[in-house]
Amino acid sequence: MKKEKQKMIVKSFVSLVFLGFLAQTVFLKAQTNDLPDLIPYRKGYKWGFCDKNKKIVIECKYDMVSSFSEGLALVQLNGKYGFIDKSGKEVITFKYDVAYDFSEGLARVILNKKWGFIDKSGKEVIPFKYDWAKDFSEGLALVKLNDKYG
Repeated sequence: MKKEKQKMIVKSFVSLVFLGFLAQTVFLKAQTNDLPDLIPYRKGYKWGFCDKNKKIVIECKYDMVSSFSEGLALVQLNGKYGFIDKSGKEVITFKYDVAYDFSEGLARVILNKKWGFIDKSGKEVIPFKYDWAKDFSEGLALVKLNDKYG
């Protein structure tokens, strides 16, 4: 009876290990298929974008890139930040001292040491007057002006 119980325990353990392996395989396959269209890719000291097969789609010429967010990618070129679309076309000029990805259709950026927000066309929608700012969330963004937050 004791040996029967041990065999059942071993069979159960083997079954659990197999199921775990199967689940992990399915999960990894799903992850692979869910890769973004364009993936940041570094060649030497420069960045660009490649597809899932590591074919370079956007030339590696940028100092820094981020993943595409809301259809645009934040990139840095010659110390300035701007945004490109998935074809590599410059959509928002490289003129910002610092910039962050889009959140709720707006990107927070720094120009001449002041924070403001731009839309996806590069239009200034919230003036560059703040000492600090956070991304929009649920329609609001925390900002600092003259040592006061709002």
